[in-house]
Amino acid sequence: MCAVAVVAIAPLVFLVLLASATAALARGIHFAWDTFSMLAAATVALGLVGATLGTALGVGAALYVVEIAAPSTRQTIKALVGALHAVPAVGYGIVAAGVILLTPLLPNPLVTFAIAAIVLSIMIASVVFVQMRRALRALPDHLREVAGAAGADPVNVAVRAVLPAAQRSIAGIWWSAFALALGEATALAMVFSAAQAKSVAASAVVLPGTLASILLQVGAMGRSTESLGLAPAALVLFAMTIASVILGRRAVGHVPWP
Repeated sequence: MCAVAVVAIAPLVFLVLLASATAALARGIHFAWDTFSMLAAATVALGLVGATLGTALGVGAALYVVEIAAPSTRQTIKALVGALHAVPAVGYGIVAAGVILLTPLLPNPLVTFAIAAIVLSIMIASVVFVQMRRALRALPDHLREVAGAAGADPVNVAVRAVLPAAQRSIAGIWWSAFALALGEATALAMVFSAAQAKSVAASAVVLPGTLASILLQVGAMGRSTESLGLAPAALVLFAMTIASVILGRRAVGHVPWP
């Protein structure tokens, strides 16, 4: 899946980079390639981790609720996921920033990445849960009936019959989750800002952020020169997000392969 993503996104990213860099040079705009490389690597790494963990949590929870759980447990889990889904991104950012600032954790790159990945995974999991429930409800009932008639219990029906039948939907959900992870800015900006603030006192090295979080910070500060310098990064982020959405729709089969 990652190889397909690289093959599909790389040409588009290269063309956008080439056009953006040419325009930036022509206008005399400074563009720091080293900073961009670090931000792009952090964005892709967090996107992969957040999308994978969030999809696994959301798919697992939805599969358990729809296929296995008792009615009382089902309602409890649905209420919990609904509460998580209702929390805005700034709420997750405040909690994560508080963990960084108010605990003895040192703001090193690994700790910052782990906290950002956890926040992203939880945010994505609640969205995936809703999408997966819809996908499971769309499966034909005879699939479960045949498996049950063969003697399978609810767990085996879910794992051996329902889950394989929903593979294409899960692939599409993963790509959608990856696109969400790439574009998340508010919560991650708060995480990286808190880590940077604490690193000043601890003299530690921290991750600067992701493409989306840096763009949000620079835009909020109103620095036009820096905003222009990050224009190529914004175009690359946009291209990666659009490519992820297209690949997700093709994985599900809504858009046929040429």
